Amino acid sequence: MPTSGKPGKQYILTPQGDAKLEQGLKTLFDKCPKQIEVADFCGIHRTTIGRIRKHKKPVNRGSLSQLFEALDRELINRFGVGYSQRLGIENIALEDQDHELSASSSQHQTTTASLSQDLSELLFLLNCIQQENAFRAARATANPAGTFLVRAKDLSLQKWLVNRLVRLVPGYENAYCQPFNVYSPQIRLNFNLLWENLAANLNTTATIENVAEALIERYCHQTVILVLYGVHKLQDHQIAEFIQFWQQLVKGVQERYTRARRSRLILFLVEDTEEHNYSFDCVESIDYQCLEKPLRLSPLGQISKAEALTWFDLDEVYNQLEKILSQEQIDLLLQDISVNDPNINPNEVSISLDEICMTCGLENGIAEIEQYWELSA
Repeated sequence: MPTSGKPGKQYILTPQGDAKLEQGLKTLFDKCPKQIEVADFCGIHRTTIGRIRKHKKPVNRGSLSQLFEALDRELINRFGVGYSQRLGIENIALEDQDHELSASSSQHQTTTASLSQDLSELLFLLNCIQQENAFRAARATANPAGTFLVRAKDLSLQKWLVNRLVRLVPGYENAYCQPFNVYSPQIRLNFNLLWENLAANLNTTATIENVAEALIERYCHQTVILVLYGVHKLQDHQIAEFIQFWQQLVKGVQERYTRARRSRLILFLVEDTEEHNYSFDCVESIDYQCLEKPLRLSPLGQISKAEALTWFDLDEVYNQLEKILSQEQIDLLLQDISVNDPNINPNEVSISLDEICMTCGLENGIAEIEQYWELSA
């Protein structure tokens, strides 16, 4: 399960800590450095550096420790002299009792939870063009069922992509959705847990036949969506068992419901972007005679800056960003997603969702919005 996204204890620099920081940076850089220079130096996102230095806002303990330790280490390496003693947090910062992170402008005050939820919704408007177009093209043929092999770099990106595709499924708002995270070892060590969890949600006994029958009945009045994250982590016999169940489920729906329905039966098998060999065959296009065979979607490594800029230019997105971010954060975001060199194709330069989240003021990045991408039954 992903982290909840709620920040832990937050700390804000004391005047003494702020003076110590600026003194060290001026010594190291021989000037007052810009935020981006400090960020590159210590490996902390420039938005977090801005919170510490310019806006005097609270950040987590790890960020402060990382900044001061990097500063001390570099001063010793270059000049042979660091701080006279190891600095503890209690000597440079005080715990922030409010535990509230806000945008840098008072006109854009918002809690972390509100910002996280708003941004999670906005990111659903950021198109993954190749994968989405392929899925849209397959929807008409994937009736009553469709099977898709979804490929994305990491679990966070996989959840985002699956949610983007789920929203294109007819009747998704009221769908029965059941995700399984095979990256977690429990199901891999005891595959029966998958059937037990499904059976418990469907109020039936934990056999493949009974689970399939319950889902066939569920399909009668609502869309059914199953998601298997990390399918490449399963053993061959576990994959074979699940595919046999899926084939039984698709066949049962086809035989029982001969009249057209709006509801769908959808399976997302989700893997990383590496090449994996499976016991099942994938298809290049949905075949009505073989609806249980997965359509392999193109892999998604990261979001291109061209796609990010198209997203930023949408009126719906920009108008909402103006409500939840400061103008400085909006300007930083535009800089991050732009390519100013005319010789560089923005389609070939990527930016991660984590970078976008951090620039927008979420100190823990994508971890703070993953909770809003969870599918549940």
